[in-house]
Amino acid sequence: MEILRGIHRRLDTLAASLQGQRVGVYPADYGRFAGDIGELLAGCDVVGLHHPDPRVNRQGLRYLGDVDEFLDSVDAILFWGLDATAADLLYQAHQRTPPPSVINVLDAASDACILGPLRGLRFADLVEPGEADRAFVRGLGLDLEALRLAFGQWRFTTVRQFARSVGRPELSPRFEGALAGFEAELLEHCSSFFACPFCGRTLVSDQAFLVRQPELHFVTAHRFVCPAHEEFYLFKSLPVQVGLYLPAREVFLNARPREESMRYMFFEAPQLAALVQRFKLLVLRHRSAVERYVAPQALGKKPLALVGNYTNLGHHYRNELAAIQAILDAGLGAHFDHTLVTLWDCYDMAALFPELPPLRRLAGQDAARLADDAFRQPLEENLLPVMLHYGGDFQEALARRMLDLAASRASQRARELVQACASARLSLWITLRSTRAWTSQNAGFISLLARLRQEFPELVVVFDGLENERPRMERILAGLPGLAYADALGLDHVDTIHVAAHVTLHISPLGSGATFLGVANVPGVFHGGQEIMDAYLLPAGPGNVASLPRENPALNLPVRAVAEDRQAEMHVRHYELDVDELHAAVLAALERLGHTPAGTPKPAGTPKSAGRRGA
Repeated sequence: MEILRGIHRRLDTLAASLQGQRVGVYPADYGRFAGDIGELLAGCDVVGLHHPDPRVNRQGLRYLGDVDEFLDSVDAILFWGLDATAADLLYQAHQRTPPPSVINVLDAASDACILGPLRGLRFADLVEPGEADRAFVRGLGLDLEALRLAFGQWRFTTVRQFARSVGRPELSPRFEGALAGFEAELLEHCSSFFACPFCGRTLVSDQAFLVRQPELHFVTAHRFVCPAHEEFYLFKSLPVQVGLYLPAREVFLNARPREESMRYMFFEAPQLAALVQRFKLLVLRHRSAVERYVAPQALGKKPLALVGNYTNLGHHYRNELAAIQAILDAGLGAHFDHTLVTLWDCYDMAALFPELPPLRRLAGQDAARLADDAFRQPLEENLLPVMLHYGGDFQEALARRMLDLAASRASQRARELVQACASARLSLWITLRSTRAWTSQNAGFISLLARLRQEFPELVVVFDGLENERPRMERILAGLPGLAYADALGLDHVDTIHVAAHVTLHISPLGSGATFLGVANVPGVFHGGQEIMDAYLLPAGPGNVASLPRENPALNLPVRAVAEDRQAEMHVRHYELDVDELHAAVLAALERLGHTPAGTPKPAGTPKSAGRRGA
């Protein structure tokens, strides 16, 4: 494996530079996850290891707990990263005369980094290549257009062509519509295909590594080896590819799309470099398990379905939970023998899908342990990680599951709120929000609700939002003495969906909270900045929009900002609304639902629930 060969070459260089010196070791965070430092430093004269905690993994080395004894014994200290207690040792070492040399062998900014320094990793952009990118790719002996074409070939027809070209079974047509071809191939046949970037030969792989991008979600690194050329890794992030990493050349070919709606998933060069360093560190920590996993005799791998990778509420519901539903609807549930919940399970997937085998969960005591366990577990069990992502319409069947589970688990407070909605002829759900928000919403809602309660005396307002919106709700209520209202602030996800399913209409900012309304299929009015509305609102029939691509979407109308602040990033940009325009949209939505202002004749034959369909 080229990554390990490169690390061993750099370790040999390090050992040669330390010849004749007494070497001490500070294991830092690396020593928490691995116990092989002594073995890796076999070429050095290591006299001992120091750490203030005597329970530390001693790495097969002599433990020197007294810092003075340790410093008296060494000419050089190899730090394996830095942790909370490293600063004291560094300070005391620098007080010595002469001080021992200090080398952090995992410092990516240093030429001594055994993983290879960050500045050694070179990049080329395959999405919007400049002339320098084109020249660089040509210098590698690669065809830029062929590469770009290869990255676009995830369709089922292409995956089937790959399978035929190497004599492999073809994908079941039942997967079509449930998953993309690449993930479907992984789940059904425990393999993936990619063309060698040098010769175009179709390569098959049953090896992938689960790596958490620092502070974000997981990606998978699929390993391919061309017998005529070299080893490379295809990095995949949820629905799209990230790019190719060529370890023998320390090159990353970036294929990440740049759509603004995927901003949070785009990997710029610094992020990619950090991701590659994290990957190489995990390979080093678990090199014995990695070598067994990639060995030719490591046959019989089984797929490991990954869910809970999205920490964005909307994507978790519509892409991950919906993927499980789609696979079950296709009659392919047998492929869920092994399912791992990685980061998030806000709706209790085991209860939502009781037909699945028991779900496994990462239970790391902190983020570092969780990321390490996620990398290690598939290797030890010879499993192939598969990220589930569904891109079709959110299903009525899944909405029904979620609503039924919510009803069965509703808290006493949620049941009381539902009763309040049921006893009201007209209940209006209003979501309060402080991030990417309507700047004048306090005064705006006071003005709007004052008009609406005159027009609809039976109106009951249900306030939704995080608990920290309580002062805002109280200021609005202070401006509307006697307003009939219900307090739904701070409900959990399940209770929020349960209560939302029983209101007449909503007024909500476009954001993650709109997902609850999409699941419950609540009609209403969405508001937001021009750019955010254009990026995320979906057409749902003549004049209608939806926050969630959904089967049978309810009536929803858009109200766009009339002014916005100067933030360049649309996801944090506050905005202003025209209250008259918002009022007109609410009246239009209510009229289509069969509600007319007091004193206005109701059109004959208009049912009260018109415009709301499905769950």
